[in-house]
This record gives sequence, structure tokens and C-alpha cells, in this order.
Amino acid sequence: MSKFCNRCDQTKPITAFYGADRSWCADCGSELAEQERTVDHITPMRYGGSNTLDNVTCACLSCNSIKKDTPVILYFIQNGCEVDEITRLLERMALRQGTTFEQTLSQLNEDVNAYFLRRAEKAGEQLTT
Repeated sequence: MSKFCNRCDQTKPITAFYGADRSWCADCGSELAEQERTVDHITPMRYGGSNTLDNVTCACLSCNSIKKDTPVILYFIQNGCEVDEITRLLERMALRQGTTFEQTLSQLNEDVNAYFLRRAEKAGEQLTT
């Protein structure tokens, strides 16, 4: 049994995630050889994301390293993705999670709010020390 995620302590068969449809980076669209694939959490676990198949996607090491724990929608906006690209992403996510487009957008907005709240708290801590 291989590691499902190197950032968490979850162990699941990696084949449950890496199937034939997982040969492209979800972020940059590059075709990936098996050794270049990484598991990327859509909603980072730090901000309440789960370590389940509906919250992970395949990303190349470069994109995953750049994205780090940035919420996916913020990452795409910061990197100049067009609105129609983000809309397609949300539609795919909603379909995959069995939710509506609006529910998915609402969850991603909550992720971004949690991200900035955490950053503000860290900045406040640094000011008081």
C-alpha cells in the first residue's frame, strides 16, 4: 500500500486516485508522466479540506509547489485564469462532489475567507511579539 498524500498520514492505494484520466495537471494542463504526478488538495487541509477523493486532484510537482496551501480559486485568480476557465473548474468540481455550482462556489469562498483570516491572525501575532 502506498502513501495517498505525503502531507498527511493517510494511506490508501494510490491507484484509487491515479487512473487513466489523471494524466494531466489540473492547474497548467500539462501532460504528466506517472513519476511527475502529485496529489493536490483542492481545499487545503489547513483550511478544513478533507483527504478524500472529491477534494484532491492531480497536479505537476511545479504547480503543486507554487500553489502550496493557497485555496484553488484564489490560486487561479492570482495566476490570471479567465472567468470561463474558473467557471468550468467549478462545474467539474460540483459534478465530482455531487453539489450544485452555487454550493461549490460558496465553499470555495469560505476557503478563501479562512485563508485570509489565518494570514491576518499570523500577522497580528508577529506584531505583538
